[in-house]
Amino acid sequence: MSGITPTMVTVIARLTGYTIILVAVGIALALLGADIQPLLAVVIVVGVVLILVLRGASENFAAGVLIQSRRTLDVGDEVQIDSPAGAVVGRVLELNARAVVVLSRDGRTIHVPNAKILSDSVVNHSRHGCRRSSVQIRLQVSRNYLESTIRSIGAAIDSAPGVVTTAPSRILIVTMSPSKVTLEGQFWHRPTEDVTVKSAVVKSVFAELDSQGYMATVTSEPGEPPLVPPEAI
Repeated sequence: MSGITPTMVTVIARLTGYTIILVAVGIALALLGADIQPLLAVVIVVGVVLILVLRGASENFAAGVLIQSRRTLDVGDEVQIDSPAGAVVGRVLELNARAVVVLSRDGRTIHVPNAKILSDSVVNHSRHGCRRSSVQIRLQVSRNYLESTIRSIGAAIDSAPGVVTTAPSRILIVTMSPSKVTLEGQFWHRPTEDVTVKSAVVKSVFAELDSQGYMATVTSEPGEPPLVPPEAI
């Protein structure tokens, strides 16, 4: 079946083979005149017990078939999933009949049940082919020089290693006051390189502003703003 991994195909083939064998045995016994009513009763009882015992496994198996046939995730994709410790970002190592195996950025191996993948929100960072991130820039600048400064910041972002220049970056004004301005620089990069590219952009933008003599702060993870923003950078 298109879109399903060889492991899943093997499991489906084995289950189908066992079913065919059981049906063939039942037909053969019926043709030989054997009373198959007790056998059918035993098969039904065993089937009901297996369904009850393996209900979770069957849910994960069915979910795994849907995940792989719809190509929701692929091996190598970077995904963000919810866990008891909070959101976890990692790379998909394996798709099997029970779970999706993810290697987190800090080296932990996480087995996420297939049914959870379908029932919960899962963010696939790799599906689009590139991903947008941003940095925040706070600086003191005269309004007369704001537009030229924004152009300089944009050029610094585009020159940073790892930034995808085929997708346009942009600078947005977040806040303005008589003494300072807060900007957000948005840029695109490969899905799994957000940490390293953010670091490169922070260094590139700060170096550009520092060379022009600006008092500025550049950060990739801005904190929660205070109720009354201070005037100092």
